[in-house]
Amino acid sequence: MLREDELPNLIATRWVDQASGLWIDRVMAGGQMTFAVRCSGGECLNKQGDFEHEPQPSDRDPMFLARCRWDDFDQAAIALDMAAIN
Repeated sequence: MLREDELPNLIATRWVDQASGLWIDRVMAGGQMTFAVRCSGGECLNKQGDFEHEPQPSDRDPMFLARCRWDDFDQAAIALDMAAIN
């Protein structure tokens, strides 16, 4: 077993809600760190609370990024919770 001082420098990039199957990914968007709420099937949650198809990275325009990315983890977590209820 590793001691605490031997632990590698790990950075969490995904948080999974086991009850709903939804998850939050930490992603880069427009050169900044943002958060995406995703589900299986290649869809992501937008800020209106609807899931929409997530295009390939090269096809994600600024309007998509504004709709489907959160600048703050807590905002993304609240959105995930709301989507899981509905």
